[in-house]
Amino acid sequence: MLKSESLRLGFGCSGVLGKRWFSEEKCATILRAAIDAGIVHFDTAGFYGEAEQRLGRVLKDVPADNVFISSKTGTRFDASSNKRGRVVKNFSQNAIIADVEASLKRLHRERLDILYLHGPDTDQIAASEQVFSKLKAQGKIRYAGVCGHGKYLDMAAGVPYIDVVMGKYNILNQAHETVFAKAKKNGKTVVSIAPLMGGLYRKGLFLPTTRSQFWYLARALARNRSDLWQAHTRLNMPKGPGQSQAGQALEFVFENKNIDIALTTTTREDHLQASIAIAQQTP
Repeated sequence: MLKSESLRLGFGCSGVLGKRWFSEEKCATILRAAIDAGIVHFDTAGFYGEAEQRLGRVLKDVPADNVFISSKTGTRFDASSNKRGRVVKNFSQNAIIADVEASLKRLHRERLDILYLHGPDTDQIAASEQVFSKLKAQGKIRYAGVCGHGKYLDMAAGVPYIDVVMGKYNILNQAHETVFAKAKKNGKTVVSIAPLMGGLYRKGLFLPTTRSQFWYLARALARNRSDLWQAHTRLNMPKGPGQSQAGQALEFVFENKNIDIALTTTTREDHLQASIAIAQQTP
């Protein structure tokens, strides 16, 4: 799917990068740094705030063959006046097609390299074959994927018309190890998300000094509280010379040869370069 010489590190244009209060100029700077460093796989979604628009503006003049872009469908925010901001699911064929058209416009692309169903159940995965086939035939997408967890991702790993599976895998959570092995055995591409547990390995997590750091801490407390203490205690674990705990965590993910791409994100170029160095050392 990706060229053999490509880095196994992908970059997610998500989270803080899609927030209006985060500078678009800073977002563009980190995205360009990723491109210049050799990252070709960029992941985003229409419901990540302004992430697609920002990624699209950076990639507008980058040839389509030079990058590999994935986006998602099925999750959106309710636009009705009395429920605005509420997350809703819609995996109907019309909704998926509308999502694709909107993403292509925002990304200034004629085709998505991967379209993921975002958090579908088994029935929604089973019902997706027709719309995926239609979008592929129209040249709107290259590959069909599922971003999910547990039994739903396990189902996707065995479905012939699903080309890519995306799920969490990191040094604290290997629940999808057998699912990834199954997917790889079935010839699918495997994408790991949250290799650094959404920033839980960052020293100073509990002492935020910027709005972005406050946001990451709030997200960790809301979503990853069960893993937060484990990650924090690992900050004091022994490590090799010149190696950080975050580096150890990323190396751990790359050691799983069933994983094709480890997808991470950051707002800091020094963190980006550190992750790229690990990816270059672990082909």
